[in-house]
Amino acid sequence: MLWASPAGAGAPSRCVAANGEVRQQSGTAYCEAHGVGSVAIANGENSSAVVNGDHNTARVSGDGSTAEVEDGSANKVTVRGDNSYASVIRGDANTLTVTGDDSFAGVLAGNANTLTVDGTNSQAGVGNGHSNIVSVDGDNSFAAAGYGNENVATVVGDNSAAGASAGMQNTATVTADGSGAYAGEGNGNTAVATTDGCIAEAFGIGSNDFC
Repeated sequence: MLWASPAGAGAPSRCVAANGEVRQQSGTAYCEAHGVGSVAIANGENSSAVVNGDHNTARVSGDGSTAEVEDGSANKVTVRGDNSYASVIRGDANTLTVTGDDSFAGVLAGNANTLTVDGTNSQAGVGNGHSNIVSVDGDNSFAAAGYGNENVATVVGDNSAAGASAGMQNTATVTADGSGAYAGEGNGNTAVATTDGCIAEAFGIGSNDFC
């Protein structure tokens, strides 16, 4: 008995909720799952997973991180990392995935949007719209789409930004460090930045810009 620990000591912080009930809770993890077929799982100290609506899934693996769905159905929100956050405020069938520390992905309103962040201190967002694709692979980078449908904003690089919004089927792509690409204020615009430290902008109808 010399090496015995007090009861409950060392228990991992974990919370599992489904269909309106908390099934398991230990440590400082928190979870809620309101709705038919909804699941919320939080693993990590001071982590939180909360869903409201049917057939939503929120999963967290990391300390001080949060995954949540405030209002909607069939959303899938996943966070892997510390002090990161992913959220659907309102919408259906959105998929958000954050991998990394101090990062964020969020949908303000809309359906069938896909947001992916892989990096540290990076962000991806959709303001309002449907079927937008936003992805960031890098550190201290940002990508956003919205106020329109079927827009694509992509960043592969550090300290870069991409925005595709205010229209439909706009594409903004960055594959460089310290660069930006912005497309929108109309439909079918394409902006591509492949050189470090450059800015590509395409606005109107069917415009193209490359740097």
